[in-house]
Amino acid sequence: MVDDVDAAVAFYTTHFGFTLLSSAAPAFADLTLGDLRLLLSGAKSSAGRPMPDGRRPGPGGWNRIQLIVEDLPAEVSRLRAGGLPFRNDIVTGPGGSQILIDDPSGNPIELFQPARRDRVPEPDSRPDLTRCAARLDRGDASRRCRESAVWRRLRRQHDRERRVPCVRPSRRGLEARVDRSDARRLVV
Repeated sequence: MVDDVDAAVAFYTTHFGFTLLSSAAPAFADLTLGDLRLLLSGAKSSAGRPMPDGRRPGPGGWNRIQLIVEDLPAEVSRLRAGGLPFRNDIVTGPGGSQILIDDPSGNPIELFQPARRDRVPEPDSRPDLTRCAARLDRGDASRRCRESAVWRRLRRQHDRERRVPCVRPSRRGLEARVDRSDARRLVV
């Protein structure tokens, strides 16, 4: 919810690079930023109608959108130079750094910079296909083998070759499927 749809559109497009998709101001506007879709609803929109108990939706609160940035201090400096109000200072934790800024209606926006992960994968960190296949037959695969996509693919192939039934729900009850051509009904 926003107090002024046009002011909110100007704020998000100017300061954060959103694109206006559609506008029915003063009731509603639809903005996008990559895959993010932001719906701005004013008091005249259907989202602004009172609830059955009489409460009216309004802007503010603590629910927020999170925008990921690469350089949080530089972004904060740029926005402060533009005179934008922040709720707090930069807070840093194990996952990264964040700060909250208010839009013109008082809705919070979290700017977030993820913590750097300087982990370099080992050169041979992917399980070898033949080694995993041999371990599957013996039944002693390592944890790394069992957690890999290679392992899951081998396991499915291995079960199909040995015709191990897979029990799954169907509209008629539980079915045991050995392969696509042979299904028998189980009584439970």
